[in-house]
Amino acid sequence: TAALTGFSFLAVLGVFAQHVELQPLSWDGCLLVLCGCLLSLARHPPTESGTEPGAQPLPNLCEGGSKFLLYSPKAALQWMLLRLARVCPVYWLVLSLEDVWDGQVAGADWILNPFHLISMCASTFVRIAVHEPRRLFLLLGVPGSTVPTFWVLHVVVVVYLLSPFLEFCLLRPIWTQRGLLTMAGLCITAKMVVVAFAVVILNDGGFEKDPWYRHTFLGLEVPWYSFALFRLPEVALGMLIPYFAADAPGLVTAADVLAAVVLVFTFLPQTPLTYLCSDMNLQCPVTAWIVWALCFGPRKSMLGQLLSSSFLVQLGNVSYGFYVFQQPVLQTVGLFYSSSGGKSLLACRYQNGCLWHHNLGDLLDIVLTVVTLLLLGWLSRHVVEEPSKWFARKLLGLEPSTVPFQRRWLQAADVFRSMVQMIVYAWPITLSLDLVATWQFGATASGFFLSWDQIGNVVGLLVGHLLGNASYDFRRRLIILCPLFAGGFSLLMPHMLHLGGTHGYFAGLILRFLVGLLQGSCITNSAITRLLTPRDEQVGLSMFVNFSWTGGVVMGAGLPWVISTLCTLSEISPPVSAMDRSCACAKACGGLLMLVSCMNAVSLPRSMEGLPTYEEPTHEDAEEATVTADSKPGKLPNSWITLTGLFCQFLGSVGYTGVEVSSSLLLEVQFSWGIDAVSLGVSVVYMVAAFGSLLMFQLRENLNISDNLLVVVLSIAGLIGSLSFYDFINGPYILLIGSGIIYPCMICCVGIAEGNTFLHAKDGTWRSMENLVTLSYLTDAWSKSISPPVTRGMLEALGPNVFATYQLLILSFQWYALEKVLHAT
Repeated sequence: TAALTGFSFLAVLGVFAQHVELQPLSWDGCLLVLCGCLLSLARHPPTESGTEPGAQPLPNLCEGGSKFLLYSPKAALQWMLLRLARVCPVYWLVLSLEDVWDGQVAGADWILNPFHLISMCASTFVRIAVHEPRRLFLLLGVPGSTVPTFWVLHVVVVVYLLSPFLEFCLLRPIWTQRGLLTMAGLCITAKMVVVAFAVVILNDGGFEKDPWYRHTFLGLEVPWYSFALFRLPEVALGMLIPYFAADAPGLVTAADVLAAVVLVFTFLPQTPLTYLCSDMNLQCPVTAWIVWALCFGPRKSMLGQLLSSSFLVQLGNVSYGFYVFQQPVLQTVGLFYSSSGGKSLLACRYQNGCLWHHNLGDLLDIVLTVVTLLLLGWLSRHVVEEPSKWFARKLLGLEPSTVPFQRRWLQAADVFRSMVQMIVYAWPITLSLDLVATWQFGATASGFFLSWDQIGNVVGLLVGHLLGNASYDFRRRLIILCPLFAGGFSLLMPHMLHLGGTHGYFAGLILRFLVGLLQGSCITNSAITRLLTPRDEQVGLSMFVNFSWTGGVVMGAGLPWVISTLCTLSEISPPVSAMDRSCACAKACGGLLMLVSCMNAVSLPRSMEGLPTYEEPTHEDAEEATVTADSKPGKLPNSWITLTGLFCQFLGSVGYTGVEVSSSLLLEVQFSWGIDAVSLGVSVVYMVAAFGSLLMFQLRENLNISDNLLVVVLSIAGLIGSLSFYDFINGPYILLIGSGIIYPCMICCVGIAEGNTFLHAKDGTWRSMENLVTLSYLTDAWSKSISPPVTRGMLEALGPNVFATYQLLILSFQWYALEKVLHAT
């Protein structure tokens, strides 16, 4: 249920707090009790009424107890394989990154050599599979032979393998609530016996401050902390939780009080005895009581109501990835038991100072690490966990679990694709002038090197539109494969640029064209996204896409500086020449394009059947045909509104593309800035511009500012910013400030024009949603293909004053046309 999902994140956060020394007690036992509870619910899913608070019926009382796994070896094997498919893939991913966590891979390799990184991860995985197969399948729980955090996963895997026997031995003898209480008492007694023996060993001087509590058991030295046999009682107790029935609301209230007491106890001074009892999970009955009150009591506890909130449930959904990634990430950033100094991991325990030795900088690092782990958890869930679960069910011949279509995930994939498209387009902005100088070409040739990618986009869009009548399955494959091949062509770029003579320049143009063509062919993804987006979200989505374009320009223009900085930090000689930097950027773009392919594969629905589409006509055909100046004075037909909106997008794209390529040229030629300085300066300005456009979006959404007022403010600000290009207003920083003003203004105006254009989509006409998406991207790509050479040629031949006047005219025409569109809408 929802409360259990939220509780999983709370438990994982407690483990994280122990590892970063925010609190000293072990919360891993909570995860094992919860594991047992979820195991029972997975084996015997709640009935329809089970979604409400209340106990579940005992398995023996459902169909005579005939569904125990032990009765069907085939079902038991399928069950165990499905559970392993839930745990192992993300663990294998983290394991394959072992050399990365150990620092054997330079940070620059993530950008400069992603495929070397992938091959190294694959070789690491194969090495572990060959030499340490028990470690690969989590059958080795001895500290020092595996990452310590994964001992919980080792116990979980053992439980999964024993689950048919555990289920039968625990639940088959139980027919009444009294029998259930007796079995729970046996589990608690077994746990108390283990803890009692551990206390005796501690009092006799054993364990010697060993965090793993190593000691002999039946002649073998085992870690009492992580030994799976000693952890079975608490898992078994968790398996009994869903079946307890007690019509006593006071028990639920008492569980809330216990939860508060546990929280307070966590931050009290402790002794070696309390540490041992906590580590051995002597408190598992209290944990079981709290978990029972979350959703199995006569009513939900206050904690259960809190943990059922949608926000905590969403965090709980990513808790597994958060847990698996946390120790490697913490070790990499130096936060894993940071006060240990290479000695005992639990050094802060012995001074009772785990919480109080952190300063403000440490806490900020912890917050940033939590955000990073949440992102990794979200990615691992959507990219690894859910596809692995689907594939495992398919492989076993079971009905694949249908994952509900996630519109937000599809929109996010489209936004990411748009950002990568702009990175691929923008990386030559700060490099192309020096790059074409290698072949003794000038500014106009550098503009063509930029624009050839967008010319390919135009052709690709036309090809994709011609394939619009193909089956959805064919188009889905096209959307997935095109970025994959585009990434391959991008990886060929370094070899082509080094061809002798001017062949390198023309080979680079051809590859830029092919990459753009393949990217344009898969923009059908945006048409599908628009079709599945409600009408009231169209303008907001357009502004987000335009924000991602700005982000792409930021990352593309700043990529040379990022590569140099990473190489310096990794103690690698950074690429110096424009040629070497261009090759590094092309490699990085190749990896990003392949990531786009993966995201498209995960986010696109497998079928459009049954999905709601939002392409609704705004007027009936007959009504639109009878619109005249006499019947509706001043009302423009929808076709003219659409064409005017597209014209606004064209003007805006020409304008902000001109700002992109002109500012970098003027900084390098007029103010003699180096490549790194231009790259950093331009990227910082456009980063500010990106957040400015995002701020405009939030103001529009939250303060209900009308589009008309927003366009007036943005247009006036853009006109003022254009003055910075006149040579009588001299200075590189004034130029950058002016660019930072113009850019978000024009981007937001383009987003408003695009969103209002899509509002007039009409099925069965040339204004269908798919046609409008194609026309919108054609408009953008065509403007980007002509603006770089025109702008740089104009600056080279006529100077900055003519260009500034040109920008003022574009802004004025865009303002006038957009006002017409908004007035008509």
